Amino acid sequence: MDRQSLNLVVDPVRRDIGITDVQIGLLQGGAFAILFTAVGLPIGRAVDLYSRKWIITAGVLVWSIATVFSGLATRFQGMFLARIFMGIGEATLLPAGTSLIADIFPPGRRATAIGIFFLGTAVGSAVANLAGGMLLGMIQGGAFHWIAMSRGLSAWRVLFCLISLPGMLLTLLLLTLREPKRRLPGARRKASSRVVLLQLFERRAVLLPLYCSLGFTALWSLAVVSWAPTLLSRVYGQTSIVLGTELGVTGLVGGTIGILISGPLGDWLVLKDGLRGRLVATIGALILGIPTAFLGSIHSPTAIALMFGLMCATTSAAGTLAATSIQDAVTSEMRGIATALISVFTTVIGLSVGPWLVGFLTEHVLKNSLSLGMAISCVAVPGAIAAALSLLPAVLVAVRAHGPSQIQPKVGRV
Repeated sequence: MDRQSLNLVVDPVRRDIGITDVQIGLLQGGAFAILFTAVGLPIGRAVDLYSRKWIITAGVLVWSIATVFSGLATRFQGMFLARIFMGIGEATLLPAGTSLIADIFPPGRRATAIGIFFLGTAVGSAVANLAGGMLLGMIQGGAFHWIAMSRGLSAWRVLFCLISLPGMLLTLLLLTLREPKRRLPGARRKASSRVVLLQLFERRAVLLPLYCSLGFTALWSLAVVSWAPTLLSRVYGQTSIVLGTELGVTGLVGGTIGILISGPLGDWLVLKDGLRGRLVATIGALILGIPTAFLGSIHSPTAIALMFGLMCATTSAAGTLAATSIQDAVTSEMRGIATALISVFTTVIGLSVGPWLVGFLTEHVLKNSLSLGMAISCVAVPGAIAAALSLLPAVLVAVRAHGPSQIQPKVGRV
């Protein structure tokens, strides 16, 4: 929610700060990409060595404070810096969270557990649209004028300050989190960085296609998520409240259904057919979602909102299955850095390119701000197709191995 609420207020931010669509695209993605990628692997390594509870707590506090500063920024450079620190804070959650869950749950229950964790993304994205739109309406109606600091501030600035509060309160709840024992093979406690990297390299035939697929899925989904609200407001004249409700409801329903179905399905398939079953299900979810990549070419706001929900369902399902497959293919001592690599690929391929490229195509290629829908499709369609195709090599490896036994011992068994 902290990250994606910007998508609701693109045009007001552009007017107040005096920036272009290309610069908005950089704020949506590029600002995260710079240090998200740089700190991702060190954070992943720290997750493998130190308390994951304290790493998550520090990350939530950093991104919440950075959200406040992004709302108070008066120039592009200030907001860009604030968004960088939001990215640094967010870079802690995925590797630390999935590492915790993988140590608590055995492989036969892991996809369901990680799916519930990933519900945070689906719910957060939906809330960013749904509650964000409602909050904007309340702010514009004067509901928060009793707060002295909100007087004289633009509605989007007050919004950013308000949505930072839940994260700060959450740090108190995180203090009650239990740090589980790590599931380490044999008597080893902490493998060296060199050993971990060598073990990851040995699994490259399966891991690299999974990482690439997650990156292309991010390219596709973030191009849509970042610009769909602006498409509905700029081209179809919908208000923040209306479009926030439409995208929020369809995104929440779609993302929740996709994750809740894919988790138990993935667990059943890994017990039945090993890692190969999860990989095939991931490709199936991506193929089902390819038609939604044409969302920008549809000329009905209602149809756009429905396709948005279907995209959330299929990309959430594919993301859950792919991320769990990575956990299956590695051991506990490398889970932090293996999961951090997910963030590297999704950031480099998806977050840094997707939102920026849509803005670039709109402004410099199509040269018409009302051609935003075409620009979204030009980025999303190749991304969706590449996400499905890039997984095929991993499936072939799993087929030759007759299941996961040659990739990771005893996957699917406690």
